[in-house]
Amino acid sequence: MSSLSRIRLPRARRAFAALLVATTLAMLLAPVTALATESATFSITGRGWGHGIGLSQYGAKGYASRGFGYAWILNHYYQGTTIGTGTAPTVMVHLDDMAAARQTWRVGAGNDVTTVTVYDYDASATRIDLSGRYNYWITASGTDVRVHADRYTNGAWVPGAILKVFHGSVVVRAGASRSASLVQILGPSGPFHEWNVIWRGTIRFLPTTDTSGRPATKAVNYVGLDQYLYGVVPRESPSSWPTEALKAQAVAARSYAYGSAAAGSTLYCTTQSQVYNGFSGASVDRHEKPRTNSAVDATRGQLVKYGSTVVRTFFSSASGGHTANVEDVWVTSASQPYYRGVDDYDIDSPDHASWGSAIVYTPATLAGRIRSYDFGNNGRYDYSAPSPATIVSVSTERAASGYVPYMTIRWSTGVAFRIRGTTFQSALRLKSSKFWVRATTPAPTYVRYEQSNARIAYGGAWRTASATSLSGGTCTWSAVAGSRAVITFHGTGFRWVGNRSPRYGRARIFLDGAPAALVDLYSTRPQFRQALWSRSGLSDATHTVEIVVTGTKSAASAGYAVALDAVDITGGSLLQASAPPTLRRFEESDSRARYTGAWTTATNPAMSGGGYTYTQAPTASVTFAFTGTRARIVAPRNRNYGVALVSLDGGAAVLVDLYAARLELLRTVWDSGELGNRAHTLRISPARTRNPASGGYIITLDAIDANGR
Repeated sequence: MSSLSRIRLPRARRAFAALLVATTLAMLLAPVTALATESATFSITGRGWGHGIGLSQYGAKGYASRGFGYAWILNHYYQGTTIGTGTAPTVMVHLDDMAAARQTWRVGAGNDVTTVTVYDYDASATRIDLSGRYNYWITASGTDVRVHADRYTNGAWVPGAILKVFHGSVVVRAGASRSASLVQILGPSGPFHEWNVIWRGTIRFLPTTDTSGRPATKAVNYVGLDQYLYGVVPRESPSSWPTEALKAQAVAARSYAYGSAAAGSTLYCTTQSQVYNGFSGASVDRHEKPRTNSAVDATRGQLVKYGSTVVRTFFSSASGGHTANVEDVWVTSASQPYYRGVDDYDIDSPDHASWGSAIVYTPATLAGRIRSYDFGNNGRYDYSAPSPATIVSVSTERAASGYVPYMTIRWSTGVAFRIRGTTFQSALRLKSSKFWVRATTPAPTYVRYEQSNARIAYGGAWRTASATSLSGGTCTWSAVAGSRAVITFHGTGFRWVGNRSPRYGRARIFLDGAPAALVDLYSTRPQFRQALWSRSGLSDATHTVEIVVTGTKSAASAGYAVALDAVDITGGSLLQASAPPTLRRFEESDSRARYTGAWTTATNPAMSGGGYTYTQAPTASVTFAFTGTRARIVAPRNRNYGVALVSLDGGAAVLVDLYAARLELLRTVWDSGELGNRAHTLRISPARTRNPASGGYIITLDAIDANGR
C-alpha cells in the first residue's frame, strides 16, 4: 500500500513521565455517580482526542480558517509565550517504533550517489567507502558492528561476506555530504513499519542485545532539526490544511523537539514523541509534502519561548471545545501559564461534539476490562476485585475544562478505588479523558457467542487476531474473496459484531439463503466491537446467516478484510452449522489447467508440488474446469506481484491482490464459497494493475483446491 494513503489525522501526544509529583486539583465540580444494577449497563460518551494540553491541531486549523496567523494561534494555546529564535541542534530519533534492537538491518543509498560510507562514530577516519549502486547489511557481534555485502539466496536477500568490522557503533551516510545524505532502510522502519523508507541525514547503528539476549543493533537517525520537521509536520497536520495552521504546527513541533535534542536525548518516531516518517517510502513516494516543507522553511529557527526558556509544546488532535489545564490530565504541580486551558475552535474535528455512539458496558464486562488492565509497576498497583465481582458504580470528578482528573469505581464486594481519569481512559482505550459515564437502561436480551465457538463453520482462508479491544480478546478475519462464516441458530434476533477499519472491505450477508445486505466495513479510524448488521423480529425457528467476503472495497479503503468478532442471538441459541466440504489439491501442472499466452514455469521446493507458474503478459490466462461444490486458488504473494482477475463460470471478475511486503507461500488468495454441485470453470488472468506499494505486475498460480473432480 502506498504510504501516501497512510497519512493520518493528528494523533494524541502521550503523557510526559517527568512531571510525576503530587498536586492539589482546583476547579472540580461535585462528583457525578453512575449507579448500575446487574441488569443495567454503563454508557460512556466523550469529546476530543488526545490529552488536550497545549495546542489543539484541529483548533489551529479552525482559527487559521478564520484568518488568524500562526503567531496568534501559538500565543493563544501557550498563554504568556512569545515567538523567539534559537540555534537548531541535531535531532536523534529511534527508527524502530518501539526503539527496539534488531539482529540485521539492510541499508543502501536513498538517492543517486556514487558511494555509501560507513564510519566509526568515535573515530570517523575509520571508514569504508562502498558503491552506491548496491545495498548492505549491518549486524552485531558483542560490541562489534559488522558490514556485510548483499547476497541473494533461497529466494531472499541475506547478509553476505563481511566487508569490515568496527569496534563500537557505526554511522551510515550516502554521498559525500552529511547534510545531503539520504539513507534507505530496506526492511520495515519508522512509525508504521513501512518497508524501503528513505531517511535524511545519517543513521547510527549502536551494538546492544535484543529481547532474547542475542547481539543486535539499534538504528538512530541523526538529522538536522528542520529536516526532521519535514518528516513530522505532514504526519501531524495534513498538508491540505491552511498555511497558518501548518506554520503553527511547525513551530510547535520544533519547540517540542528542541529540548530533547539540545539535551542529547533520543526521540521516538511515534506519538511517544511526535510522528516522524522520513523523506519518502521510495524514490517517487514522498512522505514530505511541499506545503508542509514550506511551512517549516517559513518559520525557520522560530521557537515558542516563555521568557528565555523554550517551552515543551505539548499538542494533541482536538479538545472538544476547551483545552485542559495540565493538572486536569497529568499528576503535576506545574503552574506555568502556557499549560492552562483555553477556548478551542476545533469545530472541524469529528470528535469536537462527541465520539459518536455511546460505548456500552455491562457491569461484568466493564469489570473485565478493568481487571485485565496492567496498572503498572510490575503489578504493584491493582484497582480491581477478583472475579466474579462486578462494578456497581462509577463516580467522576470533573474539572472546569471538562476533563476528568479523578474518578472512583466501586465494586460489588464493597471495595472502592479512586483512580486517575487517564488511567480509566487507558484501560478502556478511550480517545481522551473528557468523558461521561452514565448508567443506562437494561441491555437487550442478546446472548453473545464468540467467533471461536465450534458451532460456527468457516469456509475459505480465515486468520485469528488478538487484542484487548476485541470481544473475548480475539476475532477471525479474511481478505480472500469467497471466504464465508456460516452461523446457524434458533431464535428471533441476530447481530453480527465486528470491526471497521481503514483497511476493511465489503461483506455480503445471506439470511436463510437469500441476499440480505451488502455491508461496507471501511472507516477512517479503527472501530472495535461494532454492531455491523442485525435483524430482529424473526420467526421463532431455525435460521442461517452467512457472512461472505466479497473481495471488493470502497475507493477510500486500503484493503479487503472482513472480521467476525462475535454473534449475538435473541430468544434462542447457537446451533451446529454444517461443516465445509473436503477439498482435493490439483497442482498448477494438472491437465485441467489450460494456459494461454506467455506463462513461465518455475521450480521451488517450498511451493506446493515443488513448482508454480507466473506471468505478466496482458493476454495471458489460465482456466481450470472441475465438477464440484467449491474451489480455491493457492498462490504465493510477494512485493513485486500485481493484481489478478478471477472469474467463475463467465461471471463478473473480482480483483485479487497478490502483493505482500515479504514473500508469503501457500496462501489461499481466493475462495469460491459454496457452489452448486455441477461443472464449473475458473479463469485467472492479469488485471495489469497493482498495489501502489508493489514493484511489478506478476501474477502466479501454485495450485487449486477443489471439492469434486
